[in-house]
Amino acid sequence: MGRRILLAAALGALLLLTLVAARQRAARPAAPNPTPTFSREVSRILQQNCDSCHHAGDIAPSSLMTYEEAYAQAADIGFMTATRQMPPWKPVDGCAQFDGPRVLSQADIDTLSKWVSAGAPEGNRADLPAPLHFDGGWTLGQPDMVLENARPFTPPTDRDEYRC
Repeated sequence: MGRRILLAAALGALLLLTLVAARQRAARPAAPNPTPTFSREVSRILQQNCDSCHHAGDIAPSSLMTYEEAYAQAADIGFMTATRQMPPWKPVDGCAQFDGPRVLSQADIDTLSKWVSAGAPEGNRADLPAPLHFDGGWTLGQPDMVLENARPFTPPTDRDEYRC
């Protein structure tokens, strides 16, 4: 009988400790997700997914490499990524399996959206990653051979024309 009383007391104490711990956890609010900043999160997303085209002298019409450049385009960044128009990726799902598709994760899109909604804060410049450098060379390295047309060619503006 003494063992049963001891076991019941131990179980009661364990239950009491569990309830106290649960109450303390419930009393402490979860840490809020900090507002994304350009310096901490956004610059990294842009470097990984956008800056290869969005830098001076490349195909995109505007650069997104600095806070000032990205801030000026913040609303467009939010819209174009939320609607998945940027980064451009033409293949549709189910067409084929591609290595390294140029698509943003939903988490990245959500981060950009939160940044835009918060007024596109810069954050602490000390948090910025090292800047990317584009030297105008070949992205994948010097090719073995570069072929050019023997004569200049201007494509027609009124139709598609395939040339081989």
